[in-house]
Amino acid sequence: VNVITKSSRVRVVRCSSSVLILYLFNFLFLQQTLPFLQKVVLLLLASDSIMFRRIVCNLTDQMSPSPFSQVQVRWRKKPRWLPVAKSRMFRVSERKRCPPDEYEELKRLHNNYRTQMKSLREYFSERTLAMSTGEEVLAEIAKREEDAHQEAIRINLEWNARVAELREKVLAEEKERESEEILEAVEKARKVALEMKMKAEEIVRQEKEKAKHYITPENIDEAINKALDNPVDYEFAIDLDENIIKGRRTKPVQNLQEEIKK
Repeated sequence: VNVITKSSRVRVVRCSSSVLILYLFNFLFLQQTLPFLQKVVLLLLASDSIMFRRIVCNLTDQMSPSPFSQVQVRWRKKPRWLPVAKSRMFRVSERKRCPPDEYEELKRLHNNYRTQMKSLREYFSERTLAMSTGEEVLAEIAKREEDAHQEAIRINLEWNARVAELREKVLAEEKERESEEILEAVEKARKVALEMKMKAEEIVRQEKEKAKHYITPENIDEAINKALDNPVDYEFAIDLDENIIKGRRTKPVQNLQEEIKK
């Protein structure tokens, strides 16, 4: 038996007819196939007709020596970038002719299939429409929406409560941090004021010390006499020999040297 599956990767399977019939029988009944298809398969298996041979498994007279063997083929056809073989360049495939009895049977089966599928689609459409447009259904939908809305409100209230708690906690932390910053700023300002006060007191103390030597109306006569007794001349010069020449009271250098020699 040669069976070719219609998958993305073509598989060529060779097995005996009895094994294939057993596999088909188990597959259809284990997958809970429709009763109609089960009857059709049983009828075809019992009749062993030519149509069943061609439609289901394309039976041939050759028998495989092993019960089951599998060979995997990568491509179903040649890739489109490969050219046509020279032996098939001008070859025209002969169109396969379907026997009339087989054609009629296939047509009948296809018509039955389409009729049944159309009935199922219409039935499901009617059921879906009835389930979505009835009064009870609309009431149930409205009730579900109201329940969902109430649930959303409850969740929103929970979120608001949790966010409010977090906000109060954050605000309390910020308030405490601001209080600490204010206390630090006040302490820093107090230290700066104390330092400025100490500097001012030091300046006042120094000024008081200097005030002892100030000239007042009481000691002005004494200051005048002291200034006359101790004249001070800030006009002086230094020559190249490092001699200091002090203004009008300075004696000539020659006389000074003579006095030094004496």
